[in-house]
Amino acid sequence: MKKLFKILIGIGVLAGGFAISGLLWITRPVPDKVEQTKALMAVDYIRADLKTVSFEIPSQGIIEAHRRSQLAAEVPGKVVYVDPLFEVGQIVPANHTLIRLDDTDFEAAIAQAEATLAETESALHSEEARQEQARRDWERDPVPNKDFKKAPPLVQRLPQLKSAMARVKSATKALEKAQQDKARTNITVPFNCIIASKDTELGSYVVPGSRVTEVFESGPYEVRLPISIDELNHLKLSEDGDPTGIVRLNATVGSKELNWEAEIIRNEGEIDRQTRSLYLVVPVENTRGARARPGLFVNASVSGKPYEDVAAIPFQAFTNLNQIVVIKKEDGQDKLYPRDVDILYRKGNTVFVEGGLNHGDRVCVTEVPDLVSGLPVKVTPLSAEKTSEELTDNTAATNQP
Repeated sequence: MKKLFKILIGIGVLAGGFAISGLLWITRPVPDKVEQTKALMAVDYIRADLKTVSFEIPSQGIIEAHRRSQLAAEVPGKVVYVDPLFEVGQIVPANHTLIRLDDTDFEAAIAQAEATLAETESALHSEEARQEQARRDWERDPVPNKDFKKAPPLVQRLPQLKSAMARVKSATKALEKAQQDKARTNITVPFNCIIASKDTELGSYVVPGSRVTEVFESGPYEVRLPISIDELNHLKLSEDGDPTGIVRLNATVGSKELNWEAEIIRNEGEIDRQTRSLYLVVPVENTRGARARPGLFVNASVSGKPYEDVAAIPFQAFTNLNQIVVIKKEDGQDKLYPRDVDILYRKGNTVFVEGGLNHGDRVCVTEVPDLVSGLPVKVTPLSAEKTSEELTDNTAATNQP
């Protein structure tokens, strides 16, 4: 009986505990509900500033002489005279004799040719006299009205006369060649030049084709500037479709910096198959206090044609090849919207956009993960102070008035 009583007491205690717990749960204080708002992402932006610009297309090249030539011997002979100007670096006037070869053999050849010419001329005169005698003999024939011009060629001695005339012509040409060979013993320069190399010396023997020197024209000089096919589209074109415009050049000679401007004088007419570039040719001026010599490295920038309504946008603003994100205010809230734009030119961190933006548009420059159209954002106060000049490199373009 006692055991049953203990069991009933235990059950009562448990039931009382459950009752008290339920009462406490029902009468517990309920906290006020607070709605949690998701924090907006803070972004920076720049304002699109549409301007008229022209691009400075960079290039570089080496100063070269307009003409460069290798002089070679045309006849064999021993070098018997070397001019004092025949030294590397010397300036030599046009038609000046640098080297003279021994012309003894050529003098003998001229004398022989003169003797042969005299003999052939004498033979021609004798043949002309024989033809005249043949004409007289023909006309003494008793048959009337006989025309000597209608006589057989052998009677007129035409073959003999033609042969004699041909021998005279051959002897004349032989004499001219002998005289020309003698003249070729004097090796002269074809234009005002500077000696680049000295490949023979007094007492040496040369044969036809032997190089004796290399020379380059003493002026004017020029620079070949490669421009890629893509960048050619930004240059001004003449009526014939050739690139034209002003080129700014810069070179350093020792501690002196040379700067000058020049116009494109020509292009090389074809695209280089390896570099896919067109070479523009620009003249070189000898500026004050220093000379721009062949072999000097030159930096250049070619002025391009003007474009209107162009905005400079930092590369970091692009979400893909031709898409940026603009910020619009809707119902008092700043929101992001992707927008496709037309890329005109890129230089370093700067992308020049020609279409797709209006003046004053706010362009987001902060990377936004999981971007969706209409995404609300918070514009930081700092972003309102930024301009495209702070985030882009505008050295590639020149603002036009």
